[in-house]
Amino acid sequence: PYRADFSNGNTWIFIVPMWLGLGVDVSKQFPSLIDLNGKNELLSGLTISWESAHEWNDSVVDESYLLLTMLCTMLVAFLFTLAFRGYISVWSCYWIAVAVVASLAARVFHSL
Repeated sequence: PYRADFSNGNTWIFIVPMWLGLGVDVSKQFPSLIDLNGKNELLSGLTISWESAHEWNDSVVDESYLLLTMLCTMLVAFLFTLAFRGYISVWSCYWIAVAVVASLAARVFHSL
């Protein structure tokens, strides 16, 4: 748990995309500061706006996308359960997981 093992497929298929997704989503949840007066003075006329966070939550990562993500992750986890029991190949599960992660990421990039 103290060193990242980047030679492991789990790191690239699961851990890196989860951390990237979490980091982007957390950064989009912060409000933005808007200068109402148009002056460049330090903190004069600044107000907090949640519009960018609401727009991100409404148009890019909405409830349907979150439900789709949870469904996809449960299906991939079930595929690995089948692979560990010997019904399908582990390598095919990795490639299916790559396709699922790429599809979910493509949906986010398309919404931007």
